[in-house]
Amino acid sequence: MQKKWKAVKVRQELVEEAKKEVDRSQYKGLSEFVSEAIQLRLQTLTKERVSEYLERDRKSRIPQLQAQLFYTPKHIWAQATPQRTVRIGITDYFQGQLKEVVNVRTDKAGEKVSKDEPFGVVETWWFTYDLYSPINGRIVSVNKAIIDDPFLLNADPYQWIVEVQPTHTEVHSWTHGLLSLGEYKGLFLKLEAQLHQGSTFPEGKSLGKVRAPERKVIRVRQELAAAVESTLETSRHRNLSEFVSEALRQHLDELKQSKGKISEKKADYPVIQERFLYTHNHVWAMVTPEGNIRVGLSDFAQRRLKGIAGIQTHKVGYEIKKDEPLGVVETWMFMFDLYSPVSGKILKINKLLQDEPLIVSKDPYETGWIAEIKPNNLVTLEEELKDLMRLPQYKMWVSKLGPPRILGI
Repeated sequence: MQKKWKAVKVRQELVEEAKKEVDRSQYKGLSEFVSEAIQLRLQTLTKERVSEYLERDRKSRIPQLQAQLFYTPKHIWAQATPQRTVRIGITDYFQGQLKEVVNVRTDKAGEKVSKDEPFGVVETWWFTYDLYSPINGRIVSVNKAIIDDPFLLNADPYQWIVEVQPTHTEVHSWTHGLLSLGEYKGLFLKLEAQLHQGSTFPEGKSLGKVRAPERKVIRVRQELAAAVESTLETSRHRNLSEFVSEALRQHLDELKQSKGKISEKKADYPVIQERFLYTHNHVWAMVTPEGNIRVGLSDFAQRRLKGIAGIQTHKVGYEIKKDEPLGVVETWMFMFDLYSPVSGKILKINKLLQDEPLIVSKDPYETGWIAEIKPNNLVTLEEELKDLMRLPQYKMWVSKLGPPRILGI
């Protein structure tokens, strides 16, 4: 079943990173990886800080200026600490104009910074902005919480980004040339007036150097694009490209964190597979202590399918015959029939797969089982099981298979 696609522009570095993941893992192509990322992001969207962002968007964009801070014309704030260091961050006005901060990078602790020179960058899905130091000195600390989760700045921009030790000659005079609350408020009101007169952000020079990152066009399944667009009115994302970019970034990060756990699990597969029988359609079967037949998809099959997006089966109670389709396995590109290895009545369906079909890819032999069938009678079952292959036979069978086919895996 062929899918329809929609073209979307996303940041080039995300596309390149996703391509590397596709090359070294189970995905057939970039479009499959992108579709999986979007699907996962849609599933988790309501579980995150969406309400927090929406509440913030409902507030007036008049900045929450703080009197105890000093400011620069490029919307950086600075605050002294009891240790005579200076903490530096971005203002609420800065964050409000950016709409959404997605990445923060700074110089490392120990490196020197110079007044009015960049010490780092802040990125949105669309642009990259330099962060200019308000003082001369040396970075003594970088806020790891912000680097690890830059979205925190969208909820509270007055969290510090770096902490700087002023130079010896500026320990007591570092505020020279910075703006007070009143002066910065005047600057803000002037900028707001310019915006209302038709000037648009970020073409203005107030934030310094602005760079638009390179972008590439990728394909997104049309039904997924429609699902994303239906959420835009109630989410913090301004358009489809922003959503897809965020989905890619999060999926790439999650894969990095989970790879170790998955590889440890797959190391047990040779032992686990010995307990199963196999069909020529790459379905495994196992007799349970109750005498039922639990079935699932072999690791060979899920690797050939390269990314499982959904699994549909007949309902509990359905009478099924051997070699009759038990259900359908859907990838991001195609759909494949799942053939029953035995005859009987469907007794159980693995409900976990309804919400998380990727479990089959991560653990096809245990938590990724698909259905359990109650045999019609023992005589028929015994004959049907004789037609199945044990592991050595199955290994020999798959070793003779050529490149993946569209149907029948």
